[in-house]
Amino acid sequence: MYNILFVISTLRLTGPVRQLYNICKYLDRGIFSPTILTLSPEPGNSLKQKFEKLKIPVIGLNNSRFYGSIINTLKIKRIIHMLNPDIIHTHAIRADMVIRKLKFQNHISTLHLHPSEDYKIQFGKWIGKVFEKKHLRIIKSMDYTIACSNNLAIRMIEFGIFIKYINNGVDVKEYRPIEQMKKKSLRKKHHLCENTKIFLSVSELNDRKNVSTIIQCFNSINYQDVMLIIVGSGPAESKLKNLVACNCNIIFTGEVVNTNEYYNIADYFISASFTEGLPYSVLEAMASGLPVILSDIPAHRSIFKTKDEYPYFFSKLDSLNLKICIETIEKDDYKSISEKMHTIVRKNYSARKMSNRYQDFYKQILLHTHLK
Repeated sequence: MYNILFVISTLRLTGPVRQLYNICKYLDRGIFSPTILTLSPEPGNSLKQKFEKLKIPVIGLNNSRFYGSIINTLKIKRIIHMLNPDIIHTHAIRADMVIRKLKFQNHISTLHLHPSEDYKIQFGKWIGKVFEKKHLRIIKSMDYTIACSNNLAIRMIEFGIFIKYINNGVDVKEYRPIEQMKKKSLRKKHHLCENTKIFLSVSELNDRKNVSTIIQCFNSINYQDVMLIIVGSGPAESKLKNLVACNCNIIFTGEVVNTNEYYNIADYFISASFTEGLPYSVLEAMASGLPVILSDIPAHRSIFKTKDEYPYFFSKLDSLNLKICIETIEKDDYKSISEKMHTIVRKNYSARKMSNRYQDFYKQILLHTHLK
C-alpha cells in the first residue's frame, strides 16, 4: 500500500478541487491510501464532506496566507513525518511553494492555468508578472509537473518548459443527459416555464470569466421565451448584477454546490472566459448533453479535435458575435449536437480515465524510485 498526500489551499468548489475529487473517487484503494492536507480554513462552498464520504482523511491547517507562509512549513514537516507519504501531489501555486521548500523526492504538481494570462487578469500587469515569474521558477525547479490539458502543456513550451499532460475528466455517471419528462419536472420545481429556452453560465464571478459579455448580449435580446441563468458567486457579483438593470430574463442563483441540477434544467451553455486550463464547467455541461457556445480561446478550442469539428465560438469581448452564435445554434439540429457533446466527453474526458492515468503516473514514479 502506497500513501499519497494531496496538498491544496482549500476544498472550495473550483476546477482543481473537482479534479482532485475525481482522482480520489476512482483511486484504487487496494494500492493507494490517500490523505488530503488543506492550508486555509474551509469556506462555505467547501466539498470537504464529499471527500469525507469517500472515507478520505482531511487534515486542515486552518491558517491565513500570511500566517501560513511563516508557520506552515514546520507543521507540514511534522505531518509528513507522521504520514510518511510515498508521493505528495500538490495543486496550485501556494501548495507548490510550500512543498517545494521541503525538497520532497516524489513531489508531483498539477498545473491548472496559464501563468502569464491568468495572473495578469487576476492581479494586474505588474503584480501578475511577479506571480508569473515565481510560478514559472517553481515549475522549472520541479521534477514532475503535469498540465491539466494537452493544450496547456503545448503552450508552456513558449516558456521553455516541457511537461506531460493528463486531461481533466468529469464523472459521466453523474453528468449525463436526462429524459425530457425529468427536465420538465425540474423546471416546475424551480418555477421555470417549460417552453423557455434556458442558457446557462456556471463559474466564479470574477474578471477572468468575463460574464459581463454574456450579460451585455442578453440585455440586447428581447425575446420573452429566452432566459439566462448565472450560477456562481465571486468578487464581480455586484458589478455584474448592476449590468442587468431591469432585465427579468437574467437570473443569478448565487453559489450552488450541486450544479448538476442546473445543467439538467438548461438547454444551452455559455462560457466567455478570457483564459482557462481545461474548464470543468464546460466539460460537465457537454457531458450533460448541452450544446456549448464558447469564447474563442485555445483551451476551449482544444476540447475538439479539429477547428472545423465545432463552429460555435465567439470573439471574447464581442457580445454581438455571441448573439449571432446563439441565433445560429438555435436553428441547428439540437439532438445531434447534444449527442455529440456527451460522446466527446465520454470518450476523451471521463473522470475514471483521468484518475487511471494519474495512478499509472504514480506507479511509474514509485518504480523509478525503487530502481535508484
